[in-house]
Amino acid sequence: MIKKKNFLMLCFFILCGCGYTPIYSQKNINTNFSINNLVFEGDRYINNFININLKRYSNSQKIRNFNVSVFTDYQKNITAKDLTGSATNYQLLLNTIIEIEEINSKKPQKLKLIFEDSFNMKKNEDKYEQDSYERLLKKNLAETIYEKIIFNLSKTNDN
Repeated sequence: MIKKKNFLMLCFFILCGCGYTPIYSQKNINTNFSINNLVFEGDRYINNFININLKRYSNSQKIRNFNVSVFTDYQKNITAKDLTGSATNYQLLLNTIIEIEEINSKKPQKLKLIFEDSFNMKKNEDKYEQDSYERLLKKNLAETIYEKIIFNLSKTNDN
C-alpha cells in the first residue's frame, strides 16, 4: 500500500514538472507594443470585457504604438420553436470588426480583422439561469476576441 502511494506521488511530481506551457500563453507573446487609443462600438457588455483586458497594454513607453477600433454586433436568433410557437433553441452570433492602425512608425500599417463566432444554446425554463449562462457566454466570447487582438498585435509586431 505504501509503495503504491509513493509510486503515485512520484508520477504526479514527474508529470507536474514536465514544463508544459500553452502555445498562446502570455509568456510566449512578444508584448513590445502599446495601445494608445481604444474606440468601441456595439454591444456594451462585451466591449467592457475587451476594454478591461486591453487596458493592460496602454503603456506609451513601448517601441510600437497602435490605435485600435473594435465594433461588435451581438445577435440572439431563434433557431427552433415548439408546437405552441415559443422558442426552444437559440443561436448566439458575435460579429466583430477590428481595425488596427500603427502609429509612430516609418511604414505605418493598417490592419482590418473580421471575426464571426457563434454558439447554439437551448432554452432553459429558469429565466435567471438562462440569463446568467448567456452572460457567461458573452464573457467567454469577449475573452476570445481579446486573445485574437493580442495575438495579431504581437504578430504584427514581428514584421
